Amino acid sequence: MDKKIIFVNGEMYIFAFSNKNITVFNYNGNYKKINLNTKEDFDLHIENIVVGIVQIVGEELLNKIKNNMFISEEEIKNEFLNSLKKFNIDNQNIYYETFKAYEDKLEELNSAFQKQNDNVKQKEEIIEEKLNVDLKTIFQDHGINEFEITDTKSAITYEKNGIPYVITHTNPDTNIYEEVLRSLDFDKLNSKEQLDMEIDNSFEREKDRFTEHKTETTYNSFDNNIEEITDFLRKNYGINEIYDVMPSNDNTIGESLLVDYGNGWQLLTIERDINGIITSVKLGTRKNIDNEKNTSLGVQDLKTENLEDELSNQAITNQIKGILLKLYQNKELSEEDKKVIEKNKIESNFYTLPPEAQQMFREISELYQNLQIELNPEIEKNEEKGRAYKIEPPKKEDKNAFIEIGIVTFLSGIITGILVYAFFIIFV
Repeated sequence: MDKKIIFVNGEMYIFAFSNKNITVFNYNGNYKKINLNTKEDFDLHIENIVVGIVQIVGEELLNKIKNNMFISEEEIKNEFLNSLKKFNIDNQNIYYETFKAYEDKLEELNSAFQKQNDNVKQKEEIIEEKLNVDLKTIFQDHGINEFEITDTKSAITYEKNGIPYVITHTNPDTNIYEEVLRSLDFDKLNSKEQLDMEIDNSFEREKDRFTEHKTETTYNSFDNNIEEITDFLRKNYGINEIYDVMPSNDNTIGESLLVDYGNGWQLLTIERDINGIITSVKLGTRKNIDNEKNTSLGVQDLKTENLEDELSNQAITNQIKGILLKLYQNKELSEEDKKVIEKNKIESNFYTLPPEAQQMFREISELYQNLQIELNPEIEKNEEKGRAYKIEPPKKEDKNAFIEIGIVTFLSGIITGILVYAFFIIFV
């Protein structure tokens, strides 16, 4: 027979356990056996006896909580009450739920459970075990990605009702995977459907801590530069899920596109020159989740670095193409255009241009020189003597066709690069 000694309100009680039966003694100078079947003992000792038995059972459950033996507060509540009711004390039906001692101990147990599960790793394991799911896959299904913008800012993508949203997260010491896990309510996680709903709700609850950025489909866009990219994607790859991210006033994210290639939303940040021509399309640095659910920034390998170089070259080609198009259409060149021309007249700069850009720049140089002569007839045509390269006449029949080839080549480079990148980067 096991015995427990409990002091309640200055009085000592001895609980003697024999299987499911409990015999209670009170010591007040001498030992006295308590009989709850008598009104005198019941009225005098029932509160203290409940406090004692709640304390004994509660200590056992606290140890189980510390050993991660529970997966929900509801499970704790059920085991707590069942454990209390399984004991027989003088054949009395004791309604523990009506006693303050029961409510206080249950609150203590729930608090211990919540504190224990502040550890993301443990909470993750509990959820996966309870619902038989893989959280990494669940997050992917919700379109959740995190891309580093700066050392202190991340762009977060997530999906709700089939529509992607973008928010800016500004805590460099954590990541969105951990933030969502911490915010999940265990009491509402009894099925995968409830988990899906809780993940959606977690973003709504935490919006005050994030900056939301508006996303729109690009179908109604009047930006020719963007439409060239999106039209090419739709016509050649059948991809219609393309969203234009409208930056907020604080410009924490900048202009971006969201494109889903089947491996989660991919963030593409766009840079333009003073003329509005796209000069750079950069791939976001994704935060990955490995098989152990650890998060880290994606590491660029040699292939990825080559891809970035290819995108950079295509951006330069696009800028050169824009200048050539202006000259064909007799449009006025901006100061930025003129700077680009003067820069690439220098031999060392010219030969760093991609081959296609070199071919177009040769024609730009000739057209620009002729334009300068028209504006100032005194300029002598023998400037060619000081030129660092030989101008070769472009081999083409139609100028417009030549421009189309430039556009398609630029876009093909971007799309090919993006698809290669998406293949090598594993989603979080």
